[in-house]
Amino acid sequence: AGPWRTLHTEHFRVHFRPSYRGVAVEAAGEAERAFRLLSTELHPPRGVIDLTLSDDIDTPNGFTTTYPSNRFTILLTPPVTDPALQTYDSWQRLVIVHELTHVFHLDRSRGIWRTLQSVFGRAPGLFPNQYQPSWVIEGLATYYESRFTAGGRARRLRSAAGQKEAVGADAGVGKPRSPWDALLFSRWPDGLAPYAYGSRFWEYLSQNGGDSVIPRFNERTAGQLIPFRVGRPLRLAGVPLEDSWKRAVATAVPGQPVTTSTLIAGGLRSQPMPRVSSDNRSVAYLYDDGRGARRLRVTDVPSGRVLRSHRVNGQVSYDWLGDTLIVAQLDYAGRWSVRSDLWRWTRCCPAPSATPMPAPCSRRCISDRRSMRRPLHRSSPVTLSLRLVRHGVRRCPRPMARRSWPRVTRTGIGHWCVGRPVLHDPSRCCSNRRPKSRIRYGWGRESCS
Repeated sequence: AGPWRTLHTEHFRVHFRPSYRGVAVEAAGEAERAFRLLSTELHPPRGVIDLTLSDDIDTPNGFTTTYPSNRFTILLTPPVTDPALQTYDSWQRLVIVHELTHVFHLDRSRGIWRTLQSVFGRAPGLFPNQYQPSWVIEGLATYYESRFTAGGRARRLRSAAGQKEAVGADAGVGKPRSPWDALLFSRWPDGLAPYAYGSRFWEYLSQNGGDSVIPRFNERTAGQLIPFRVGRPLRLAGVPLEDSWKRAVATAVPGQPVTTSTLIAGGLRSQPMPRVSSDNRSVAYLYDDGRGARRLRVTDVPSGRVLRSHRVNGQVSYDWLGDTLIVAQLDYAGRWSVRSDLWRWTRCCPAPSATPMPAPCSRRCISDRRSMRRPLHRSSPVTLSLRLVRHGVRRCPRPMARRSWPRVTRTGIGHWCVGRPVLHDPSRCCSNRRPKSRIRYGWGRESCS
């Protein structure tokens, strides 16, 4: 609902809300840039591509389809709550390259598939590359997002963090995934598997077999009669699948640990994202075994005993502020919108393991938009803040629309929690402003431009 506008370029139609015109102009430039770069390696897609900019969900993502035409949607919220997406120079640049790679890859059709499309049109099921394993589809997009930007998840693979941890952890314990089970949502590491394994495999091939391996592979799979085959096109491109896969996984295994460790929780399905309290006596982590709802647990470090446990929603992030956990998570704000919200979890009512936290211990910090305030003057650099005083939330009268609470981080002064901005310009950085003495807790940001 509401008005929409369309910006036309040589290869794209960019659809956006009027309030996001500046973002749309930037996205149009990034889309044309990505199109030119991808065209140097992959066959260009057919027709004009529709790009939609959406701000209905406070989560970083995008999705692509090739029917009835080539189109993809970008969610403008930057990836401040996803550890795997923390390396990027511009969120729009990274996600546009990723989704546009899907368009280049999935639209390509040759031989019998092109003939069937000429008869039946762009019908579902007539695009051969859609039948390939998820690690091929997502791995290629992750590889190119890292190659054609200054960030990307494959770039994190070259460091000691990011998705390489998932591949190296499996290989380190002797249980690496094969090309036949590196799929979505089967077991650890949940939906991260095809991105981590796929990007690791394609980056290894480009480094050892040359950049032409991937374009040759894409052209062969676009015309083969049995569309889900992967090994045969790679052999024809001069790369044996199983041997190359094993070598790619082996290069992700970390070196020998130099310290000892104690197991806190095993059999998890997704990343636990641990956070240690300021007194080093408690650790908070996300417990997700795939058998029930995800829970945020607080464990005693010396004994390993679970002190508290509470159910949480999706895209949760958290950090310590003294003896209090500041938690950000997604909640339904309406029929078509999902917004992030901020909670305080105190130690006032310790609960035993696997017992829901009593209601008085969990307090919603943002109950409505009155908890947010605009700067008093237009020249003020502070654009969004929340005041939390000792006895609850200090509400401000002026509402603020389309704002979210991203990943929270405790500042060095220990009074505020801060996060990256989620505004019309998602690529800007943020910082904190020292609060007045009467403010006990809070969150804010300043423009760094």
